Amino acid sequence: MGVQAQDVPARAAAGPAALLRALRRTVRRRLGRVRRLLPRLRYLLRRWQFEQSGRRGAIEAGVRLLGDARIRLGERVTLRRGVVIAGNGLLAIGDGTTINEGCRISAFHDVRIGAGCLFAPCVSVLDIDHSFDTRAVPLKDQGYRTAPVVIGDEAWLGANAVVLRGVRIGRGAIVGANSVVTRDVPDYAIVGGVPARLLRMRPA
Repeated sequence: MGVQAQDVPARAAAGPAALLRALRRTVRRRLGRVRRLLPRLRYLLRRWQFEQSGRRGAIEAGVRLLGDARIRLGERVTLRRGVVIAGNGLLAIGDGTTINEGCRISAFHDVRIGAGCLFAPCVSVLDIDHSFDTRAVPLKDQGYRTAPVVIGDEAWLGANAVVLRGVRIGRGAIVGANSVVTRDVPDYAIVGGVPARLLRMRPA
């Protein structure tokens, strides 16, 4: 049977156009693979900056290390774009923890973050603040106070949360977005507000 006249334009149009679409899909897939591999490669190239590091991990572009903090990373730790780590103390991050975009960790004394933790974008963890014991001396001249911060395994800190010095956040706890944590948080608690207060406990 002969080719119908109406089929010819359709086949002609489908040929180059389909080829171009397939080529674009192939290029996108390969670029996607490269983009996924770059953070892993960047991690391998920067392992020398850490006192201890797991064999696998990921570091995205723009991660900055300020000072000479002793940093210990477990396996599969991910530092997203724009994370800043500052200080000259100890920072330990457990296996499988993800620190999201724009987070800042000040480790001038001792900051310990457990395994499987989730940090939403722009979380701040500070183990240091200014002294303000007297009005006779300008604040900028009164020095600093430090105290350890401990964040338990599988804790989840919402976007823009702030954790202040001397705080312990328990295992599996959830800190709401925009909260300021000034006191200890029990295991599996959900807290929120400024300052953060107990809202409820996670169900068993």
